[in-house]
Amino acid sequence: MTDSSLRSSRIGGVLTRSILAALVFGVALVLAPADPRAQATICQRHHSFDVCRVW
Repeated sequence: MTDSSLRSSRIGGVLTRSILAALVFGVALVLAPADPRAQATICQRHHSFDVCRVW
């Protein structure tokens, strides 16, 4: 392998990891409920009210 092909494969690997990280972060932003009441509703669906009251 030549030096330029090694360099381009490293750049491709970094680019692939960066895209994957951005994709995972974007999915988390879209799917995670931002409203605390939505999180409380999810908790209360599976547990009692006292368990879901954390503060």
